Amino acid sequence: MTEVTVIDALALSDGHYAVVEGETVRSTDAEPVICKPMNRPGTCGACGTERLLLGGIVASDAARLHSGGWWKDPAEYSRARGAVYVEAEPGTFLVQRRGAGFQIVAGIFREICSGRW
Repeated sequence: MTEVTVIDALALSDGHYAVVEGETVRSTDAEPVICKPMNRPGTCGACGTERLLLGGIVASDAARLHSGGWWKDPAEYSRARGAVYVEAEPGTFLVQRRGAGFQIVAGIFREICSGRW
């Protein structure tokens, strides 16, 4: 199977597969996607306009809980609960078109970044 761009994967028919290079991005305020990252230094999960909506993956509440964990100052934890958290993992992914979205069938993840903004 040949690797295609994120934008080319959008043209797939329902049920078809593609291999794409990109970054999975989950956050507390947006739908999970695979996107072509903007590659700006010091950013995590900054996507360009090319993105595949992912089904079967939930927004990242885990990042919020771990980053502002209970062991920290309770006042800081309360402030942190309203912040936006992002988790991004670049890699190569086998995806399948499922209706309006995509599902990751397999992937090679290369690293992870996460943070609060």
